[in-house]
This record gives sequence, C-alpha cells and structure tokens, in this order.
Amino acid sequence: MLPPTQGGVYLPPHKMRAVLEKLKEAKEGEAHQKYMWECLRKSLNGIVNKVNVGNISHIVMELFNENLLRGRGLLVKSIIKAQT
Repeated sequence: MLPPTQGGVYLPPHKMRAVLEKLKEAKEGEAHQKYMWECLRKSLNGIVNKVNVGNISHIVMELFNENLLRGRGLLVKSIIKAQT
C-alpha cells in the first residue's frame, strides 16, 4: 500500500491516521521507506524555502538536524529549484 502522500487519492483523516500508524509500527518495508523519503523531501523543501539573508545561520543549524547523507540529492534539487 502506498503512503497517502504519494497515492493521489483522498483518504479521510481517520483512515490516514490508521495507515500512518501501521507504517510507523512496521519499521521495515518499501512503503515505510517511501514514506520516510517523502517526509525528508518535504522537510528539506520547507527549510530551504525559509532561507533569507537574516536567518541563514539558524537555517543551516536546522539542516544539520536532518539526514543530509540520505537526502543530499533532495537538498541539491531543492536549492536549485529555489534559485530558479
């Protein structure tokens, strides 16, 4: 089963919570990895979109809290997208 963030199908909130709980319980598997990848992508995009001249030092510290080794490609794509 695909995570609700990728399926493109509306799920009522109670069903989405149930699916997310199953994914959190099953720490292994393709669906859990896709879900975690999507969470990392959204987190990196949000952090990059918040950057400005005044808060760049704080944003860099937020970036170090993320898994940059796993998401280095996502980070680069997000930076390039923000610059265009």
